[in-house]
Amino acid sequence: MKTNIRLDERVTAEVFDLAARYLEFDDANFNKHVAFLNLNPKTDFRFADLAGVDFSDADIQGFDFTGADLRGATGVNVHWDQTTILKGADTSDSLFAYRIDRDRFLAEKSCGSKAD
Repeated sequence: MKTNIRLDERVTAEVFDLAARYLEFDDANFNKHVAFLNLNPKTDFRFADLAGVDFSDADIQGFDFTGADLRGATGVNVHWDQTTILKGADTSDSLFAYRIDRDRFLAEKSCGSKAD
């Protein structure tokens, strides 16, 4: 069945207003974008395409990036810890890759040394 729905019936005036305001938003900080868009760190970044995002000066503790595409993500002075969920995320060539690999290596070494 073919429907003839106009764009303004699919996208509300509030969404158009938010988009217009966001286009004028002039701040590079990831956390400020999250706050401006009223996004939920625990749900809105699961399986998100965040490839190449700059997380500089961001606090991403408590964010859930399960299954997200974080390839090539960059940043300096990024605060994240064990509450930052990266399960199944693609972190190739990103700021996360080194620490994840290091932690995995140390965990394997720790397990290996206990067995010896």
